[in-house]
Amino acid sequence: MSRENTSSIEIAHQMIEHFKKKANHNKNESLIFFCIALLGSLITPIFFTLGSDLFMSKIIPSLISVATAFSISWLQLRKPQSLWSLYRSYQRKIESLVLKYKFNIEPFNNSETKDAQIIELLCKVKEESHEKWMQLVPKAEAVSHGNEKVNNKEEC
Repeated sequence: MSRENTSSIEIAHQMIEHFKKKANHNKNESLIFFCIALLGSLITPIFFTLGSDLFMSKIIPSLISVATAFSISWLQLRKPQSLWSLYRSYQRKIESLVLKYKFNIEPFNNSETKDAQIIELLCKVKEESHEKWMQLVPKAEAVSHGNEKVNNKEEC
């Protein structure tokens, strides 16, 4: 379907699905890594008490600890829980616009301009969501020099 034949409501529904898909992805990612971190933290001590052999008391707890540390680091760096919230909020915002559009509620009470108005608001939502997403993206400097920044902040 070409852009010329796509209605403003179809575009809104495409954006809703886009944000819904991203929100669901980040929700699942957040829950999976949180569960790995939680379970890893809880079961690691069990292996220390299961036996005195190298495999059960050293190797397995070490591997679980690595997975736990990776999960916690991933959650802190990537922030999927924040992205989940961001995408779900914009999904709801667009759903609200669609309802207002369908029932001719302000600002869509002028039938001659309501298509242009919803497209304008959808563009603003898209730009705003991108700006907020950019604030959550880890900066290269923060990743490579994270300890130096923490130390500099403590000195101030």
